[in-house]
Amino acid sequence: MDRAILVVEDSVEDKRYIENILREAGFTNLSFAPNYKKALKVLESQCFDVVLIDINLNDNQDGIALAQTIDSEYCLPYIFISGYHQENSSITKQIASLQYKNYISKPIDKETLLVNLNVALDIFKDAIEIAPDTQFNFKEKTLKIKNKTFTLPEKPTRLLTILTNNINRLVNLETIYNFVWPKDRPTAASSLRELKSSLIKQLKKYGVNANIETKNGEGLKLTFQKDSFKKR
Repeated sequence: MDRAILVVEDSVEDKRYIENILREAGFTNLSFAPNYKKALKVLESQCFDVVLIDINLNDNQDGIALAQTIDSEYCLPYIFISGYHQENSSITKQIASLQYKNYISKPIDKETLLVNLNVALDIFKDAIEIAPDTQFNFKEKTLKIKNKTFTLPEKPTRLLTILTNNINRLVNLETIYNFVWPKDRPTAASSLRELKSSLIKQLKKYGVNANIETKNGEGLKLTFQKDSFKKR
């Protein structure tokens, strides 16, 4: 179960308790941060599937502020874990304005934590890794690169969609043309070469070196090392 989880918790005792629950459930790819500032540093350097956030971090910035930052800068679900009462009107109002509203009260119940965690992890089940630390989300048609989200122009997105749906397999030209240009198919084969070049340039702009091969004029193939291949 290689799902990456970041736990943002300032209490050593609670952090240890959460870690024990997660490891017993089979989650081993765990990272920890005690406050807002250190959490952002970890998010910048690693790719995660979900973040568990304590609201009261005993810092200038609390867990709500961290969630707001995640909403604005990252494509990433999160779950609040807090000793605050869930009916606290101020906290409830702030959480209501956020993208994700999962809330687990302390003391933490093991089953409640795991159920909420599995729901959050399902959010990216339609994403596939196409390069190190880079995922393409079929449903949202977005790139997630180290937790940051990017949107490509329509035609490059269509080409990337058909290639990632068939990663490590040759996609023939007819299939590509029918998918990328369903109504306004171009007359020149150079249009596909230009589109492939445009897609590669767009990805490189975000630091992604995608390997898109042209095979004997038969079609295109997006390749990625088998041992790193992950479909979510």
